[in-house]
Amino acid sequence: MPTQQTTAPMALLLTDVQLAGRLAVSRRKIHSMKSSGQLPCEIRIGRSVRWRLDDITEWVRLSCPSREIFESQNGRGCGGNKC
Repeated sequence: MPTQQTTAPMALLLTDVQLAGRLAVSRRKIHSMKSSGQLPCEIRIGRSVRWRLDDITEWVRLSCPSREIFESQNGRGCGGNKC
């Protein structure tokens, strides 16, 4: 019988702590970048704030442009919501 390997699933949504770790910055810097429009738009789930892993990966690939430039290049916006 073949053995089945299990791996931990990769998170599709990142918390501020996870995002800070990926970008090697502090949580305070993440919140500062969010407030100043430097990060892609976040997702709110209740009171929780998350970022799409795909958005962050693409944002880094594009050399971390401002939210406005990222959304114009990526075609994905905040859906009319305030970020």
